[in-house]
Amino acid sequence: MFRRGLIGYLPANIVQGLVGLLTIVVFTRLLTPEQYGGYALALSVMTLAHTTLFTWVEAAMARFQARAVARGDAADHLATLLRAFAILALVFPLLAILAVWLTPMSRISFARNCMVSPCFLFRSNAACMARWACIPSPRSEQ
Repeated sequence: MFRRGLIGYLPANIVQGLVGLLTIVVFTRLLTPEQYGGYALALSVMTLAHTTLFTWVEAAMARFQARAVARGDAADHLATLLRAFAILALVFPLLAILAVWLTPMSRISFARNCMVSPCFLFRSNAACMARWACIPSPRSEQ
């Protein structure tokens, strides 16, 4: 069982590691140190927020799923989890936008531009962040 799981997930883990490494190489070449620092900070904040808000929902699903199936109320269990996820997914972005808006950052426009974009609201990837102009492209600086 362990070997089958290891062999099944190994390709995905290798691809994830390679994409992460290539992303660092590409971004360090395309972005200035200040832009890359802003990107790294925003990514760290988004990852921390996701872990804080949503990991417990995933853990609750895994922990109580077998019991809910045994009792015959798996649908109620999943409905409760989906309700909790939906509430968090709707309320947290509003609170985050409010917090960024109230934070005095006159010198740092990166946070205001990035935090209110759809990338932050839906915790998307770096390509989305670049697409939504959180990180200015090198061409726009010329």
